[in-house]
Amino acid sequence: MRDATADLPAYSATVIQDLINSTAGTGNPAHVGPGVYMADGSVNLQSDVTLILDPATIIRRNFATSDATLGQSDPTTKIVNVRVIGGQVDNAGTNPGPPISLYGDNISISTMQVLNFYPGDKISGDGITITGNDNKLSGLRVVTACQTTGAGGIRMAGGNNFLCSNCYVSSGDDALQFVPAAPINGHANENVSITNSQYVNCVGISAAARACAVFLENRSTSTAMTANITNCAFIGIRGRGGSVGGQHPANRELLGKRTFAECVPQSRGPAVDIGLADWPCRRPRGLSQLTCRAE
Repeated sequence: MRDATADLPAYSATVIQDLINSTAGTGNPAHVGPGVYMADGSVNLQSDVTLILDPATIIRRNFATSDATLGQSDPTTKIVNVRVIGGQVDNAGTNPGPPISLYGDNISISTMQVLNFYPGDKISGDGITITGNDNKLSGLRVVTACQTTGAGGIRMAGGNNFLCSNCYVSSGDDALQFVPAAPINGHANENVSITNSQYVNCVGISAAARACAVFLENRSTSTAMTANITNCAFIGIRGRGGSVGGQHPANRELLGKRTFAECVPQSRGPAVDIGLADWPCRRPRGLSQLTCRAE
């Protein structure tokens, strides 16, 4: 089959970086026209930027490091007031590393495709990782050919008032996640609690793990995890995978071993709420008022 992108003009992704640099803080949006923009390193967003990508704009990953294809120059310092609309982030092959990883407040990403992301040796392969307050994801298609663990879908890794709505996610690892980052390096974007956040009307499909995941998992051997997860919900979720589960931060005991079908009925009946008190195991420290609901 002929590559549908073959007729698109080819550019370096430095073109997009230059647009971001020149429009940050001006109030003017950065418009990117159709084409394949080859990224040999991260395209770094800044505060007070609106990036509008044509539907035929492709930012293509062509490097294999832990840096995100679309990220920020200092991933441990917040950026604020960022909007990204449209376009596609994909991969020139099976280069490991995250397509999008952002830490900041009031970040919005909408109507974008994120395709073909892969993990590597000590390199995350999650499609989107986002940490901070008042962040919104909507109308995204996040899909990878990788069918193994390490290639998760969307990971909300800390913050307040997050909303992910009307997104389609098909990943190898957990598709829709509330999972704070462990305190491994002592950075500000680690060990951040998650509160008042929701996945709404999304599809989550996991080839090797869970459609929905709620974990407090401390991978640090030297620092205690103090993050918690409260007042969060999965609402109107459809999909398939393993289970909706919680995990204790100290001993990594898996809590809630119900399958996704048991926790989120896939019938056409009325919506059903299942709280942590209904799970067949004790509630882990730090998790409260989590609701799973599906139509």
